[in-house]
Amino acid sequence: MSMHQLVALIKIAKVSEMTGFEKTFIYNEMAAGRFPRSISVGSKAVRWVSTEIDQWINEQIASRDSGMKS
Repeated sequence: MSMHQLVALIKIAKVSEMTGFEKTFIYNEMAAGRFPRSISVGSKAVRWVSTEIDQWINEQIASRDSGMKS
């Protein structure tokens, strides 16, 4: 991770916006170990680390570009 990259804890709506995936898909992929895990920030609240989502997106792009299937 770059030292200049802003790290934020983001809500599911932002994760969905960034990835283009719905909440159910995100949670299913997370449960299967194919998506970054959320962080509990309260009794009923979770967030994702923004840089982990960015990294996941970049890995999907790299996988596509290398012809590998993830």
